[in-house]
Amino acid sequence: MSEDTDGNTVLTYHLLSYCSALARAAKAVGTYSSPRGGTERTGSRRSHKETAQRSLRGIKRGQRKPLEPSDEFKHLHTQAIGAFVDAEFEMAEQLTLQAILVNPEMYAAHSLLAEIHLARKDQDKALTALFNGAHTRPRNTQVWTDLAELLLDRAHGEDDSPVSDALYCYSRVIQIEPHNIHARRQRAELNRRLGYNGRAAAEYESLLRTLPHDLAILRSLAEIYTDLEDPQRAIEQYNASIMFYRSKEPERAQTFAWSDVNIYVELFADQQRYNEGIRALKSLSRWLLGRPDDPVWKAFDQDDREFDLDHYPRRVEVEGFYVDSHEDKSYGKGLPIELHIKLGLFRLRSSAQGISEAMVSSLKKE
Repeated sequence: MSEDTDGNTVLTYHLLSYCSALARAAKAVGTYSSPRGGTERTGSRRSHKETAQRSLRGIKRGQRKPLEPSDEFKHLHTQAIGAFVDAEFEMAEQLTLQAILVNPEMYAAHSLLAEIHLARKDQDKALTALFNGAHTRPRNTQVWTDLAELLLDRAHGEDDSPVSDALYCYSRVIQIEPHNIHARRQRAELNRRLGYNGRAAAEYESLLRTLPHDLAILRSLAEIYTDLEDPQRAIEQYNASIMFYRSKEPERAQTFAWSDVNIYVELFADQQRYNEGIRALKSLSRWLLGRPDDPVWKAFDQDDREFDLDHYPRRVEVEGFYVDSHEDKSYGKGLPIELHIKLGLFRLRSSAQGISEAMVSSLKKE
């Protein structure tokens, strides 16, 4: 399915296949017991063409009075339940399809049909039944959410159709509840999963306006904008949030993690801005290690001795540095190994002069 495919295409496909099943069932059964006694031809109630047209017209939006099932529906549905309980799944399926022919707007019949298919180990047909049944409760967000989760449980391999259908379901939830955060997160993630990076970015940007400085959203945006070859956009988003978190109390700032530092500085590497990446790495590391305003190292940029593992021999040579001014772990010993490596790589790539510093850092870490 292409990025521009409309959700109605998904709905139409399922309705057409469903109507085909209904038509086959009506032809196969031919007659059924009437609650008024005797038998009746299914065609005397409604032709298959009329049934298909009725289904494809869909269900009107907005508030509607609850629909009451007809006596025929009640009778057929009761018979279908009895057959299902007796494990007569073929008969149960045919009776349920007959009930749907009579009252296609009754969710209970679609749900029963799904249970029958599940009992026969046919999860794909069960999902199709639930998908069509969901349209009988178009304003029920829980039905759409449950269906989306079931579809995602079935998503595997290279088949993207369950993911596309789940995306459609979450879009229906958002139509009903525009501020449903869970549905909006899921829709963004599914767009990303299907390769619709433009849509995913727009969705996450919208979510970020609702949930400012949400780090999970920022991480997703960093990935997307990297793929879109626009890492600067992600840097700008991170910059605003870094300012926000650095203005808060330490316990609030703890939500900004080392993984965020790694993601953030890698955005500079994507643009080959290694010196800026080094400065950002040091500044954020200093902050997370409890030395956000250390004047000695804020003014020192000749090399990376600030994050040597030991004070000796290089760190003690810097004017203004005192061994007991901060804990040992607030320097190189507290910096995660992957950031030690990244610091060396950035030095190596920044310039010819950076090679010697990268080598020093590498030897020290061995």
